Amino acid sequence: MSNILSKIAATTRDHVAKCKLTRPLFEIEKAAKAASPVRGFHKNLLTAEKEGRYGLISEIKKASPSKG
Repeated sequence: MSNILSKIAATTRDHVAKCKLTRPLFEIEKAAKAASPVRGFHKNLLTAEKEGRYGLISEIKKASPSKG
């Protein structure tokens, strides 16, 4: 792994460990059950393909973590 990627992985591990201490798993599961239904990304992609259209899912990020 690159040095930057190693730092990102270590920081993420620390963050996840802290989050686990502040919000127990049962609370997260309860919130997930109460959440609105998932969006049909997979179904929509398959429908677009069947209709001869392009399906696209994108993610917009504010900045690249490797740029600091």
